[in-house]
Amino acid sequence: MGNKTRSAFVGDRMDDVRSDIHEPETSPGFEEEPLTVPEEPTERLTPPRVIVRFFVIPLLLVLAVVGLYAFFGWLLGTQKSPEDLLKDLRSAYPSTREHALYDLTYTLQTRPELRNDDRFLQALMEQYRRRQEFRPEIRVYLALALGHLARPESLTVLREGLADSDPRMVFYTIWAIGRIGQPEAGAWLVPFAEHPDDGIREMAVYALGNLRYAPARDVLIRRLDDTNPSVRMNAVLALAQLQAPEALSGLRQLSRRDYLRGLPRMDAVKAEGILLNVIQVADAYAADPELRQNIERLARSDESLKVRNAALDWLRRHGSGKEGNRAVGQ
Repeated sequence: MGNKTRSAFVGDRMDDVRSDIHEPETSPGFEEEPLTVPEEPTERLTPPRVIVRFFVIPLLLVLAVVGLYAFFGWLLGTQKSPEDLLKDLRSAYPSTREHALYDLTYTLQTRPELRNDDRFLQALMEQYRRRQEFRPEIRVYLALALGHLARPESLTVLREGLADSDPRMVFYTIWAIGRIGQPEAGAWLVPFAEHPDDGIREMAVYALGNLRYAPARDVLIRRLDDTNPSVRMNAVLALAQLQAPEALSGLRQLSRRDYLRGLPRMDAVKAEGILLNVIQVADAYAADPELRQNIERLARSDESLKVRNAALDWLRRHGSGKEGNRAVGQ
């Protein structure tokens, strides 16, 4: 969640250069000879040369560009069928398995019907148990793929990954468990909400909110005072999903764009996501005048069209259409 803001301001200023130009004087009686420009030799284009110059060469250039595009498309894309990916995932060659895992993670996002295919579930669970055979930067895709499958049957092997020595693997395993959405799995994640690693702590708090795991309320309240602002924000949103009154103060702050601008490592994209999440979880707090006023301000004048529309929809759900229209000046 820590996107870095990069900005650059480059300015160039050039000084005007002035020069005085004096016409040369001519002597009396001197007559200048007119200047003649020599004609450039012209090449006679015979029909074969015309064909080569105006047809063959452009055609070759077009074919070269198309070929280059096709090559990079083949290099970066995947033409393999799900059956081929499944076969490669069980290959004896580590590099083949790694490429298949990467392609399969992408395919599961673009073809959701494959999530109900038990063959992929079994293959990914098998490879997850053998995750140490993959390079560290690749094995995290096992957790990502299982998270995109979102099958409760995979929770048993994902729980094993919580004890992994690689913090990245733990991080993405927590994400996968939270995405699968079985509330009872929240009990496994409560200890990670107090983990010394900021990223793991943040992801655990996020997942507990996504699971709406009510027994985690006390640990989430403690995270409201976390030293990391991202953890504090996720704790507010998680408590709001539990409709806990302790979330209200934080929602009032997070529903103000001027407050978000003052947070470290905050950019417009991240601020937009936070505001959309706040609006989404604010239903239980619709009676609070300050929060409602903040959402009316978002509906009326926020810089993001998505935020304005979401705020307007929220106002229409929690008040008359007339009030929602008034918020946006209609």
